[in-house]
Amino acid sequence: MVSSGGLTNGLTDFGFLVRVTRTGSGLWTLYTSVLPVVNSTGAVAADIPNITNTPVLQGSGTENSLGPASNGYIGVASLHTTSAIAITAAEFDQVYFNQFVPAGIITGTVATAPFILPNCTATAAGTVDFTTTGIFTGTNDFIAQLSDDAGSFAAPVIIGIINDWGGNDPSGTIPITIPAGTAGGNGYLIRVISNDPAITGIPSTAFTITQNGSGGCGSAATDYYRTVQTGNWNNPGTWESSPDNSSWIAATKVPTFNANTILIQSPHTVYIDATASADQLSILPGAILNHGNGISFTLNNGTGTDMAVNGTYILNGSQPSGTGTIAINAGGLVRVDANTAPGLSDDFAHSNPAVLFRTGAVYEWNTSVFTPEWSGRNYFSAGEIVVFRFSATPNFDLGGNSPTMIHGVLEVNAPIELTGTADKSIVNGITGTANITTDPLFTGDIVIEGASTSVLGGTGLINLSPFNAELSIGPGTTITMLSNKTVNGNVILSGDTYVELGDFNLTITGSIAGVPVMPSSGQMEWVYSH
Repeated sequence: MVSSGGLTNGLTDFGFLVRVTRTGSGLWTLYTSVLPVVNSTGAVAADIPNITNTPVLQGSGTENSLGPASNGYIGVASLHTTSAIAITAAEFDQVYFNQFVPAGIITGTVATAPFILPNCTATAAGTVDFTTTGIFTGTNDFIAQLSDDAGSFAAPVIIGIINDWGGNDPSGTIPITIPAGTAGGNGYLIRVISNDPAITGIPSTAFTITQNGSGGCGSAATDYYRTVQTGNWNNPGTWESSPDNSSWIAATKVPTFNANTILIQSPHTVYIDATASADQLSILPGAILNHGNGISFTLNNGTGTDMAVNGTYILNGSQPSGTGTIAINAGGLVRVDANTAPGLSDDFAHSNPAVLFRTGAVYEWNTSVFTPEWSGRNYFSAGEIVVFRFSATPNFDLGGNSPTMIHGVLEVNAPIELTGTADKSIVNGITGTANITTDPLFTGDIVIEGASTSVLGGTGLINLSPFNAELSIGPGTTITMLSNKTVNGNVILSGDTYVELGDFNLTITGSIAGVPVMPSSGQMEWVYSH
């Protein structure tokens, strides 16, 4: 409280006069006499505030109540009714108050850190100082709690206590014992709490515990982690940990973004079944990470690549959050098994700037219940040759009225149908065992353009007829045939298009516009059926 005379909280013995008025509409107004400026003084009768002579207007309120005044003065309650004959005024003489100071605890020096545990059965003794403000009861206990090595108090460990310690602003020193088997780390904190009143103190500064027992005795947040079996991410039994990447133990906690590295090993499958986080995560060849839909999985942005996919990463509708970077390396597979709301499985490949699909990576659509966005989308990065694979037929036709660009190869192993008015551009060609068909609404072209490494092959047909769509081979494109291929429809060839037929035939049932340039080497045959 600050009085009109500028005195801060601390006055304990003075009085002043208060008048509260209330109108029939429920408007309350609070007036006071001039506030005293020293202890043991108070207002006199002549200072009684009234409607016409108001030394200090403190505020007003409605709805038949008066909350604390916004200027910091004390609030006043008044008995009243809501009947037509309501009390309209009340006077309070010689109002006295005591200052209220919220209790608080500050954790001080931790002695004698760093603590060294020579083996898994050894403990270490020390002390922690604390100071307080406020009033604590005589039966209050002060309790010292230990965080984990990352400074988290999600599961605090009690390491010391002093009982029946109260009074005004008490302080003291608590004997503590670092438990046997505590993992090593340099981010430990201690905080002191009380139980009467229940106060959580401000933690100490960080300190170090050194654990010399084999394997670290228990898992530290900053350990190395790797899988030992298939299981859920949030089950410690899925993992083992090591403080030095050499001696390993069964994990006693699960990895988070604090871990040094996290490896998912072959042939294990890890399911993200609850909120999880990671950094320096690698999915090794033959291993699988299955990200449950609607489950928060946060990637921290640490040094280098934060998630490397060399095995399989399965999407079900959610994608990682956070600012961490993700690399899908050659041989790595991102497989879409579902795209349930929020429907981010395809966004992972076209609208996430933190994701880089490298040459030789595969993005596989493996659900017939959902359809990827193919209107106004650019999949993957220019210069990388990524395979966009369909192993299941989407539930709707693909495309719209804005162009789609795929930087890579379209591999169609389940039938797809194209629609819309815009072109579908595939930089590096088309393969696969299933047919590509255009519907009557598709008035754009299928375009292969801009690469000297484009391919055409697979047993699947490209069915453009009887509608208006065409297959266009753009300028500067060299196509290498991987097998015999049939295009049912028209083909447009630019003047500097190269076609490497090798031992294979390209059968076109429609018209050909333009003449391809045939390289001087190799055995080539052009089969044209009309």
